Amino acid sequence: MKIFGYFIIIFFSILHSKAQNLIPNGGFEEYNSCPQFLSDFDDVIKYWTNASKLGTPNYYNACSSNPETGVPNNYFGNKSAQAGSAYIGIMTSNALREYVTVTLTKPLKAGASYRLSFYSSIIKKPTCNSQGVQVLFTHQLSSIAIDANSNLRATPSLTFFPDYDKGNWAYNQSCYIAK
Repeated sequence: MKIFGYFIIIFFSILHSKAQNLIPNGGFEEYNSCPQFLSDFDDVIKYWTNASKLGTPNYYNACSSNPETGVPNNYFGNKSAQAGSAYIGIMTSNALREYVTVTLTKPLKAGASYRLSFYSSIIKKPTCNSQGVQVLFTHQLSSIAIDANSNLRATPSLTFFPDYDKGNWAYNQSCYIAK
C-alpha cells in the first residue's frame, strides 16, 4: 500500500479501563499563542513538544493570521480540522520523520490495559511515501536517539498504517498493555 508523505494527526486519547483520557490537549485546542510560522511548535501549543529538535512539526489553528498556518487553508493545502479548530502536522515519509512528545497526566501502570485512539489524515503532496505512525511509551525519552532523517531507533510500542480513503480523516485505535 502506498500513500503520500505529508501526514496530519489530531485528537489523541489514551484511555485506561476507567475511561479517563491521559493525554493532555489531545485535540490541540489549547495554545499559548496562535502559530504565525510553519516552524512554530514548542512554546506555542500547550503540553506538546518537538521530540527530535531536528524536524519541524507544524501547528495549525484557525486563529492564525498567517495563511501558511491556518485552518482549513494553510501552506500544504486545504484540510478542515476533524473536530475543533486545530491540528498538528508531521512528516512520516521514507525521506524524513518528525516526532512530537507529550507527558501523560498519569504514568501507565505495568500490566494494565490501555486504548490509544486518534484521528489522522493526509494532505497529498506526491513526493514521499508514508512509513506509518509509530508510538512509543517511555519514561526515558532523553536516552533515545531521535533523528529526523530516520525511523525511531527504539522499538515502537504501537505502529499504525492508516488507510486514507480519498483524503478523509481515519480513525485509528489499538490496545496496549503497559510494561
